[in-house]
Amino acid sequence: MPPLTKQIPEKDIPDNGPQQGIFEEMIVRGRPARVYLIRDRRAGCGKTLLLRKLHWACRQHRKLPPRIAACAVDLEDHAGPTAYSLVSALADQLGRDALPEFDRLQVALELKDPAPFVPQPRARERADTASLIPDPLVGRVDAAGAEVRDHAQVGGIIINTQAPTYLHVPERARPQWQEELRPRAERAIVNAFFEDLRGVGEDRLMVIFIDSVDAKAQYQELVHWVLETLLTSVFLDPDQRPKNAILCLAGRDLPDDGYLRLPGDDAAEWIEAPTLLTAWQPEHTGDFLRLMLGREPSQDMLDFAHNRIISKAVPLRKIYEGAKAFEPDDDHG
Repeated sequence: MPPLTKQIPEKDIPDNGPQQGIFEEMIVRGRPARVYLIRDRRAGCGKTLLLRKLHWACRQHRKLPPRIAACAVDLEDHAGPTAYSLVSALADQLGRDALPEFDRLQVALELKDPAPFVPQPRARERADTASLIPDPLVGRVDAAGAEVRDHAQVGGIIINTQAPTYLHVPERARPQWQEELRPRAERAIVNAFFEDLRGVGEDRLMVIFIDSVDAKAQYQELVHWVLETLLTSVFLDPDQRPKNAILCLAGRDLPDDGYLRLPGDDAAEWIEAPTLLTAWQPEHTGDFLRLMLGREPSQDMLDFAHNRIISKAVPLRKIYEGAKAFEPDDDHG
């Protein structure tokens, strides 16, 4: 069976009142927080379900204001190992003109134009690159009857002429693209992404969702970048944080507030980190069982799942397997 959290269509994921309500308050600026952390060190406790539901809510604008641009990447499925590849995957979902400086530099990289990524010449240096320089050609024509002796005209008529010509001075060679420039270009594009986020106007909101922030070997460096740069150095830095963007992370290895080196008041103001399955109500459990089993669960099954499993925060897969085992297959029809 495929992972439960990825086989359910986003629109069919049961609502999760407390956690979803906190997020929607952030969207309408009822809460000042710009970071939403869905963290639990146990696998299968509903992190991805909640993140996908919030992403769907943004895209549908349900109960939310207009002009919301949302993008989502699951690190577990992301092919690129670098910050540039992650930022590019996020930007691709935000649409044309959402990130003007990012787009400008991205086009330059695709065209292999080095100009935006190398130091530009100073004004005096630019003046030295003129390609045409006037150089008058001076001469004379001796008309008929003219007589010249000892380099002096002694008779007749001489017509003096002067015609402008131009000497071609090659323009200083433009820098050529070299693959050694690519790392510098990619860093510049990532920084442009941050600048564009900080430039989002009050009438718009960008929401970034990143799932599977887990310290797994295959993308451990990328997780480190998400936590140390995107989260800590951008969204939680008072001088760098975008005012009209929200970062939503889900994963088993998200840091606690102490690790983020935030004073208590700042942590409470800028970060929301709601609880997960332990906050589910019986109706949430019922929605989940109804969706996964394809039928109405009995009250006994609901009580079994909610009281014995949810209360112990057992992974969702165990909830599903336990519910199926609770009533034999021959009771299905």
